[in-house]
Amino acid sequence: WNATDGEAPDPATGKGGAVLQFVALPGNSTRHSAPTNYKPNPLPACAGSQWGGDMEVCTQALLTGSNYATALATRPWSAGAGSAGSASLLTVLHIANDFPADSSPQNAAQTVKLLHAAAAEQQGGGLYGLYASHSAWWASFWPESFLSIPDTVAEGMAALQQYKYACAARAGGPAIDLMGPWWQQSGWELYWWDMNVPVTYWATYSARRFDIAGTLSWWLEDHLVTMQTNLAVRAGQPTTTGGSGFGSTTRFEMISKGYMPPG
Repeated sequence: WNATDGEAPDPATGKGGAVLQFVALPGNSTRHSAPTNYKPNPLPACAGSQWGGDMEVCTQALLTGSNYATALATRPWSAGAGSAGSASLLTVLHIANDFPADSSPQNAAQTVKLLHAAAAEQQGGGLYGLYASHSAWWASFWPESFLSIPDTVAEGMAALQQYKYACAARAGGPAIDLMGPWWQQSGWELYWWDMNVPVTYWATYSARRFDIAGTLSWWLEDHLVTMQTNLAVRAGQPTTTGGSGFGSTTRFEMISKGYMPPG
């Protein structure tokens, strides 16, 4: 985001004042030792007119297929009853990657439209309703498990880890990798199964947060067929003999180097 000073804001419309501008940057591998023949993905392209209204969608085609899209739209928003003359601007942004499909731009734009509609729906509480449900989730999260020890620094660290888990994983979602939802470049953008992923989950089981802990077992179960194929390919067999496996690192879909079929 680029934030720049604009004209004095109009209290009736919310327009003017600071201006937010989304700047799409190349999304390429941050591996520490990229191969000499590494070919970066194409640069992202942003378009607005084809989506109509104030919608902007930035799409980056990926060399492996599919694409990665960011959609955003800024619209006037009113806090509702009792807030006359207190208009604001609401920016909604959504990121999508529908691998292996190439429908990421459409899904990102549709989600932004739905969120704007939900924010403007006064009957359901609008934006405050969305915030209330979000706050209610966190309010129910903390009482489920808490560690109290004399060392307040260690106690705070334990609580911080639980917060991290809740931000990085939810029931029904993917397993936690080494990236998470954090804005931080990393040279470890894979699932690392030799230590990192298992260690990540230790505190979820001891804290009895099984909905988050289950993202690991559910993820493995959902990709069982892929892991069976992995082992067959590794063993040079046309089909699996009943076992399953993967290497010390895998991609998102649980395929790792040395286990992939030719091509």
